[in-house]
Amino acid sequence: MVKKKLRLAFSDMWADFEPSSNVFTRILEERFEIILSDAPDLLIYSTFGKKHKTYNCHKLFFSGENSQTDFTECDFGISSEYLSRSDHYRMPFGIFWLFERYAVDELFKEFNLSEVRKLIEGKQGACAIVVSNGGGKERNDFLSKLQLRIPVVSGGRFQNNIGSFVEDKMTFISNYIFNLCFENSSTQGYLTEKIIDAIYAKTIPIYWGDPTVGEFFNLERMLYFDGKDEAGFIGKIVTLAEDKEALARMFCKPILNSKANLELLDKERFYHFIYDCAEMSIINRKGDRIILQKKVREFIREIKRKAKA
Repeated sequence: MVKKKLRLAFSDMWADFEPSSNVFTRILEERFEIILSDAPDLLIYSTFGKKHKTYNCHKLFFSGENSQTDFTECDFGISSEYLSRSDHYRMPFGIFWLFERYAVDELFKEFNLSEVRKLIEGKQGACAIVVSNGGGKERNDFLSKLQLRIPVVSGGRFQNNIGSFVEDKMTFISNYIFNLCFENSSTQGYLTEKIIDAIYAKTIPIYWGDPTVGEFFNLERMLYFDGKDEAGFIGKIVTLAEDKEALARMFCKPILNSKANLELLDKERFYHFIYDCAEMSIINRKGDRIILQKKVREFIREIKRKAKA
């Protein structure tokens, strides 16, 4: 089957983004012949700049940040927002990260007490954190208080206390019972890789961030801080750290909420949304959007001309 040609461009992506080899080109190459172009059918852009404003084509906005989709600037959007729109796909960055790095099936794996007891015995300590961005006030304040009650090893650039920066976050945090994995901010639906890494490293997440996290993940398999009674919550962590049988029972709990919307884990559904964005961009490459924008520009020029007359 001959693939359709898709003229594609990227702008305002993250620092180490490679236009010729990335998750989007890998997905789209399954259906299209990709041609990187300065005059694209489809522009994929993110939050790290304003260059997307200079393009006159169909645009797909992607954000893993705590940001909102501006549909006056794009035709399609992928973000963590809860929006009831056919041109938007809800994809929290944590799930996007999971798709690229882990096996979805692992979320459904069940452990027995014997396995978990061995896992706990093999842990080197109570709690670990890996953070480079020191801007999360809620996390920083909580960390300073938690450290007064239990040892917390910090392997990132922020408040490092092990003498060097860890190169392999997953191996590092997997050696500890808890992983302190607060988000940098709290917004409904905003869920990043932090809790995903904690789960896949076989730790118990100590989490603050998305207030709807319990709709997808099982709150009995984590320590979720709702921002209230900080002293009581820290006391709960301390008590749990000293009770290996209670820890084992928590590790054995299902990872997902039994009522979780599993569509979020449907990788093919997500890919098809991206395929559809590309398909519509090709079909309408000379269509309504470009014609409309041209008419708007002509209208504005005419208004300015009359104003000067």
